[in-house]
Amino acid sequence: FRSLNGTGTIIGPVIVTSAGSGSTIDPGLTLTNPGGTAIDVQAGANNVSIVGVTVTGSSIGILLEPGSCNRASVTGDTITNNSEGLVALNGDLTVTGNVIGGSSGAGNNYGVFIPATNPNNSSLAVDPLLTLEGNNISWNTTGMQNATSMDTTSILNWWGNVGGPGAVDGVGRNPIVGVSLDDYTPYALDTTTVGPSPTTFNFFNGTGTDGNVYVTGTLGQDTISATVDASNAN
Repeated sequence: FRSLNGTGTIIGPVIVTSAGSGSTIDPGLTLTNPGGTAIDVQAGANNVSIVGVTVTGSSIGILLEPGSCNRASVTGDTITNNSEGLVALNGDLTVTGNVIGGSSGAGNNYGVFIPATNPNNSSLAVDPLLTLEGNNISWNTTGMQNATSMDTTSILNWWGNVGGPGAVDGVGRNPIVGVSLDDYTPYALDTTTVGPSPTTFNFFNGTGTDGNVYVTGTLGQDTISATVDASNAN
């Protein structure tokens, strides 16, 4: 298909193969596959967009494995109550403006998961180029786990707490595993700054616990001045 759209619920897997390159899964749909994968973007598929859908009640909500240099984007979606909300295996992947968990009772076991080995073919490397920005990733058992040595760009997300990700606290905060501080900082300070329709622009600014200084501007023109701190080599 080139476009899958409409309203209602699709029960069972939606599989995008190389023949579906350039296709879009459009707003209005709810997709679920209890015991399986709701959306599987497979090897060879390129320029695939998943926009404004709800993915829920599956073992894996969205599985992204388009292959090296092939692109897939996940934008403005709601990903809830899955064992693994979004699994990234390979490809050039952009995941922005989504709600992953997001409220009490809606969390996934893993919000975003990058496994150490490819569950479909262990001979294939797990090496996604993942940009994960502007998402509400909260109320999950684990917000994000990266079991590989690949770096990710996982900044500007809400992790359920103004202090960023951390141990589950019962009011939305979720931990991350295998993601370095400079991969997820700066992070959002509230829910209104992230998700499909952000209305504010509030992100962490200042010196992180790693000693690095993080600065976020606005959507307009900014003037940033700095002075040298001889006591801080960073």
